[in-house]
Amino acid sequence: MDLPQDWLNDGIKGFFYGTPPQNLWREYPALRVYAVAADYMLAMKVVAARNDDREDTKALLQSLSVTTVTEALDIVERYIPSHLLTPKHRYFAESCLER
Repeated sequence: MDLPQDWLNDGIKGFFYGTPPQNLWREYPALRVYAVAADYMLAMKVVAARNDDREDTKALLQSLSVTTVTEALDIVERYIPSHLLTPKHRYFAESCLER
């Protein structure tokens, strides 16, 4: 496709903790597209704790069969050091689990 080497913005790297688990999503000639695993995506959504991410977070919780805040935060802590989590993150997860 004659795209430059830096055609994707790598500014997002600062938001990753470690190497995110990835799954091959699609493959094309000369291009492989990977997506992060659902549990990692959940961790990123909870840490961001943005109202715009609430519906995505709810869908991820349901997809991962997460029913309690403890389960949700256990997933988050697989990828995010616990000392970086604040009550805001817990409240966000709780609000996404409310029915």
